[in-house]
Amino acid sequence: MAVLSYGCAPSGVAYSVGVGDPVCWSIPPRPDYYANWSNSHFFKIGDTLVFNFQGGLSNVVQVTKQDYESCTAYKPFKIFNNGPANFTLLEKGVLYFITDVSNYCSLGQKISISVHECACPVNQPPSAPTAPPSVSPLPAAVPPSSVSPNRSQPPAAQVITPAGAPSPLGYNGSSPKTNPPVKSAASMLHKGMMLGVLHGIFGSVAFVLWSSN
Repeated sequence: MAVLSYGCAPSGVAYSVGVGDPVCWSIPPRPDYYANWSNSHFFKIGDTLVFNFQGGLSNVVQVTKQDYESCTAYKPFKIFNNGPANFTLLEKGVLYFITDVSNYCSLGQKISISVHECACPVNQPPSAPTAPPSVSPLPAAVPPSSVSPNRSQPPAAQVITPAGAPSPLGYNGSSPKTNPPVKSAASMLHKGMMLGVLHGIFGSVAFVLWSSN
């Protein structure tokens, strides 16, 4: 059974192609039938053309392009008189086939085949995946609280006090002097007693002097 070849097989498998299927190798229903059939197929090196016909009623002749166009067989390359005839495509190029039985070629029983090279890889292992490009890590962010050692510190805040009020800071910003200690209650009591005694003595003297007068 012939299998149609519509393209290059990935595995490089060759196909057997029935020429003119579903019509056998015979007078076609239209003069351009075989030309249209050939243009709708893809042929590659290694495929096999199968010409289905009955011996004695037709034949297959491989001819030159000139003989193909004139439907003559003056310089044939191969002749197949018995069907089915198998023709393996061995090289790239254009091949021409006719029949030289009666005037069948003039009625359209001829065909040209364009043979292509198979560009598909044959049993080629898949390529290894490409590793993604490495990405350099971003530099660490500098904390906002860090201060450059070459940057000067801001001046210390100055405290402004009202006129006449004692400054809370010293001359060169030193701490203020401490206030003198408060006199104890015992010292104040002793001083009051002394004043009372003196007041009593002077009062007595004054009374004696007044009485004597």
